[in-house]
Amino acid sequence: MVIVVLNKHGTKIGKSHELFKFGIPGKSYYTDELIPAEQIEEIIVECNSSLTSGAINLAAKYAIPILFVKGKDIVSCIHPLTGHGTVRIRREQILAYHDERGVIFSTSIIEAASNNKVRLLKQMKRTRDLEENIEREIAGEIEGIESIIKELRKSVRIIEQHRNYLFAKEAEITKKYYICIGKLLKPTILFEGRTRRPPKDAVNAMLSYGYAILTAQMLKATIIAGLEPHAGFLHTDRAGKVSFVLDIIEIFRQPVVDRLVFNLLSKKKIKEEDFNKSEKDCLMKEDTKKKYLDELFQRFREKNVEYKSKITSFRRVFIEEARKAGKFFVQKGKYQPFVYKY
Repeated sequence: MVIVVLNKHGTKIGKSHELFKFGIPGKSYYTDELIPAEQIEEIIVECNSSLTSGAINLAAKYAIPILFVKGKDIVSCIHPLTGHGTVRIRREQILAYHDERGVIFSTSIIEAASNNKVRLLKQMKRTRDLEENIEREIAGEIEGIESIIKELRKSVRIIEQHRNYLFAKEAEITKKYYICIGKLLKPTILFEGRTRRPPKDAVNAMLSYGYAILTAQMLKATIIAGLEPHAGFLHTDRAGKVSFVLDIIEIFRQPVVDRLVFNLLSKKKIKEEDFNKSEKDCLMKEDTKKKYLDELFQRFREKNVEYKSKITSFRRVFIEEARKAGKFFVQKGKYQPFVYKY
């Protein structure tokens, strides 16, 4: 199964029998690429393109989602109507915003995401040859993060009473996390902190692009699990904003994207010269982006994640975690999101 990523403006998406027909523009002509529908898992469109109704029908027949991405935002998603789960899950998800379930869900997400930050930092610290003073500084920041995690839970009934507090604590944790990352990457690459729009260096360019692809993957999992992608808890409502997806991907940023980015740069599989830099931004070259996507999708597919005492892939974990959240909204009780085991 393959994920097709289209990023050349003017691309045409059509069909021929049971094949997708991708018309890729060249200097003076189009090159057609045919791929059997049964071999495609999803199609991600990052460019201005045309899409025929035949291609939409073929995607629906094979349950292939078509996601339209602009920068780090998901603009639209065409997904077959079958397999969207029971409406009861969506009803309970929306009701949960107004009771203790919203608080439990949000607090648990921040806790799990913070623990994933700590675990990645400890793993990187173990595997790098650091000066004693740097190692001591990183250990101090990690202790600070662990102390903040213990402060996250408060006795409040609805998420609106708790959101600002959670975001303030999460901001403290994230600041300490990136201070550590800067120290851990310094021998290989300069990283002075997170910058999003636009990214100012290679690390930020890769993180932002990776998070956009991760969001697309989690959107698909959310739909499969029968959840409402736009009804978030930590992230507030806004037209077109997949707030719930942005909530739940917090637990996957470090084990999926961050770890891969830091490994690729540290091992020099991707280097600073693989980016186009200017005073305004730093962007991946097209060949770099393809190399990075190949590595990222391989990370999604590989069966090397321990989950519920079994070894599976991140792609499967995305769906199972979305279903776990849906089950919590319906049945209430405890909610324990995914924490990665190194």
